Order: sequence, then C-alpha cells, then structure tokens
Amino acid sequence: MFSLLSIEILAGLIFLPVLLAFFWLAISMLFLRYPSEQTVVRMSKLAIGMAFVSAVLMVTLQPAGVGGEVLLGSWFGDANYHYDIVMETDLIAVAYVLFSAILLYLISSFSERYLHKESGFHRFYLVLLIFAFGLFTVSFAGTVEILLVGWEVVGLTSVMLIAFFNARPQPPENGLWVFSIYRLTDIGLYAAVLYLHLISVNTEFHPLPDVSWAGIPFHEGAEVTAMLLLLAVMGKSALFPFCNWLPRAMEGPTPSSAVFYGALSIHLGPLLLLRMADIILQSILISSVLVVIGVLTAVFGNLIGRVQHDIKSRLAYGAVTQLGFIVIEIGLGFFEVALIHVIAHAVFRTLQFLRAPSLLHERHHLEQMLGHHISTDIPDNSKSSTFKRLMFRFGMERGFLDVVMVDWCVNRLMFLIRAIDKGERRFGDFLSAAELGGTEQASVGEREDVLSGT
Repeated sequence: MFSLLSIEILAGLIFLPVLLAFFWLAISMLFLRYPSEQTVVRMSKLAIGMAFVSAVLMVTLQPAGVGGEVLLGSWFGDANYHYDIVMETDLIAVAYVLFSAILLYLISSFSERYLHKESGFHRFYLVLLIFAFGLFTVSFAGTVEILLVGWEVVGLTSVMLIAFFNARPQPPENGLWVFSIYRLTDIGLYAAVLYLHLISVNTEFHPLPDVSWAGIPFHEGAEVTAMLLLLAVMGKSALFPFCNWLPRAMEGPTPSSAVFYGALSIHLGPLLLLRMADIILQSILISSVLVVIGVLTAVFGNLIGRVQHDIKSRLAYGAVTQLGFIVIEIGLGFFEVALIHVIAHAVFRTLQFLRAPSLLHERHHLEQMLGHHISTDIPDNSKSSTFKRLMFRFGMERGFLDVVMVDWCVNRLMFLIRAIDKGERRFGDFLSAAELGGTEQASVGEREDVLSGT
C-alpha cells in the first residue's frame, strides 16, 4: 500500500513542477512583469530536474520489469459512466521520461546562452515547459485518449517553435506546412479512438503477453486500429511519404531543432508502435507494412541527405534514415533493440544539433585565419552516368514528394472544393430566383384580383 501510494505521489510530482513553472511564467508574461533570464532558466531546470528525480525514484520503488497503473483522478463521468485518468508506469514510460528529462534539462541549460537577449527568450521557455508536459503525458498515458491529449500538445508546441522567428516570412510558412501535415495525419489517431469505441474495445492499455510493458492488446479489427494509428505515426515521425516536413522544421532555433526534431518529438511515433507490440506480433500484414515503410524511409532519407548543402538538412535526413531503421526493427519484432536504438539516437542527434552552430562558426573563423576558403574535393561529374544524374536530380528535388503533394493532392483537392462551392452557389441562386419568380407572380395575381374587384 505504501509502495502504491508512493508511486502515485511520484507520478504527480513528474507533472506538477512543470505545470507550476509554466503557469508562473505565463502569468508573469500576461501582466508584462517579465522575470530575469536567469530566474526563468533556474525555474525551468528545477521543474525538469524534479521530474527526472521523481522518475528515478519511481524506478527504484518498482521491481525490475514491473509496471502498474496509477489512477490520478476522474476526467468526467455521470451515474452510468466515468472516465478515469490512468497512467502507466512501465518500462517504456519510465525510459522515455528519464532520457527526455535529461535532454530537456540539457536544452534548458544550453538555451540560456544561445538565446541570451533574444526578444523571444521568455516565449521559448514557456513553450518548452508546455512541451515537456505534453511529452510526459504521452509517455505515461494509460489510455489512447490521454495519449491523444499529449500528442496534440506536442504537435502544437512544435509548430509554435518552427514559427519562432516570425519577423521573417519563411518560418511561419514552414510552420503552416508542418501544421497541415500534422492535421492530415492526426486524423488517424482520432479515427482510431472512435473506432475502438465503436467496436466496444477498451481504450486502456493492458499488460501484453510477450513484452514487459502495457499496450493495445490484439482484438477483433485490430488491423484497422493499427493502420489508423500508423497514419499518425507516419506524420509525427516523418516517415515516408511525409519525410520532407522535417527539414522545414529547422527554421526554428537550434535548441528546438535538437529537442523536437532530433530527439524527442519524432520518437513519439516509435513509442506508439511499441504500445502496439501485440498487434504487430500477431498480424503479418501490419508487421510487413511496417518493414516496407521503414525500408522506404531509410532509403529515401539516405538518398536525399547525400545532396543537401546545409548541415541542418543533412542532420534532418540522417534522423529520417535512423527512424526508418527503428521502424524496421519494430516491424521485425525486435522491440527491446528498437527502444535502445531510440534512446541512443536521441542522445546522439541532440549533441549533433547542438554542436552544429559552433562547428560552422569554427570553420568560418579558421577560414578567416587562413585568408581563403578551405578547399574540398569536388568530384568530376562530366563523366557521370545518366543514372547518377537522375539520382542527383531526384535528391535535389527531395524525391518530388512536395510537388506531388502540392500539385497532385492539395491543388486538385482545392479545385474540387471550389467546384463544389461554385455549384452550390449556382444552385442556391437558382432556388432564390425561382422563389422570387413565384413571389412576383403571386403579387401580380393579387393586383389583378384587386383591380377586378374594384
């Protein structure tokens, strides 16, 4: 009893400090009483540090490989039905929170100098805190609906940080592009929740037989559920064919690029796939689809990344490639390997993104000292084969996915919507004219009756 109560208290302490820090900063900004940068950083690091300590204590209080449900209250209810806020404290949840808290703490410390005297300094930490809350919610979610709440918070904060430098037109445009991809693919998560309720399947995560964590058990119609959830995963984790939004997300500050698109946000897709382990093991169709998507993503990311001319885009497509391998591992049933791969890739990619600006600065400083540009070996492309030229063009155009999405999907859909709207307006005008004509005829008849009566 004491152990269960301790786990519940620690689960609450993971969220409470982050929320308190967020509301403190939000209220201060609302009343235009901006605290000092040092105070903001200290509060953020304290909140994230307490979340990390609580997660460590949670690991020590629980037996190895054993998790359980934590009831934090009731969301809503009536006499016949109530929805409880359930959290899972299993291996996946604790592992994700531990490495997420470490990286968030690192980003908070790094951003103190990187964004010093920046006009959006307080706004960045405000968004970072609410992002941490959404990330912890997804990690500890005990139901699909609670996961959906955290999923949307993470997506919203991602878009806000892409458009962080809103004085230039490009960041808001790229933020709108990413927001559109999120909206398009998150339909799968909403549809999966509705479908589970439609077929009367409990949306709570249950202990799975073949792995040491909880998730969605295999059920009738499980392949439909998995396909809908896979659509959301493809958008959130930039899997094929939604790979090209990731370089656009690099318009935000370097710390946000590191913590969102190099480490944490894009790895929420594999987390959801790990929650579907039982379905993947029992469905050849789902496992095969995952392997195919993983292979296409890895090949695409490698080909496009080879011809990128800026360091952030190369790192972005490097992350896409690794995510493809992670999805392949999950599709083949190597779930523990995939979890280790996620953590290792998140840490390594974060360090790469944080190192990138100083690396470029050091190169420019070295060139200034030498008095000339550092020469690089440029291959002779005059004797390149036609196939190599085609692949180079394919890479430079980023697989033509943007062209296909805009010209063949968005523009044609907009043409159809405009045609329907135009037809609806014409039909409305026709009905209005017919009604008006009938009214005029009735008025003429009434006048004739009056004249004949007089």
